[in-house]
Amino acid sequence: VELLGTQVGLVNAARVDASGETAGGTVLIGGDYEGSNPAVQNADRSYVGTDTAIIADARTNGDGGKVVVWADDATQMYGTISARGGAASGDGGLVETSGKQWLDFQGRVDLRAANGRAGNLLLDPTDITISGAANTPTAAFGGGIFSNPTTTPSNLNVVTLTDQLALGNVTVSTASGLGGAG
Repeated sequence: VELLGTQVGLVNAARVDASGETAGGTVLIGGDYEGSNPAVQNADRSYVGTDTAIIADARTNGDGGKVVVWADDATQMYGTISARGGAASGDGGLVETSGKQWLDFQGRVDLRAANGRAGNLLLDPTDITISGAANTPTAAFGGGIFSNPTTTPSNLNVVTLTDQLALGNVTVSTASGLGGAG
């Protein structure tokens, strides 16, 4: 499933399901892994609302799928993503939620596997602070219109990160190639 455009927003109770019996599928929202696939259009802004569900599970056997929520500028991720391994066998999948410039990650990504290894979540904006401060929204989406992101770095609350680690592996990387502090 590819949901592409300059500005991509999943709102209300949007549901994208690419699950399969023997493997999870691929869902690309706003671009592909690290925005590096020239065959897939990158969004400037991507938004996944709080009531949105994206699912790429392997139901019985096999590995969870691949889900990417990408934007060259800003991404807000508030919904749920699941890329679980199969109930009988298989590992969790791969999920990336990233805004190359700014990221507001307050969602929930389930990468567990009942009979395999947990999958991996990549968060990779140019700058991000991990602290006890509140998650910092960096771009607003309201009434179907994206506003300009602030110039302050993204903040990932340590509780949000700790809660996410209970659902899979997490990598936070600031190696975007842009000139930020990291």
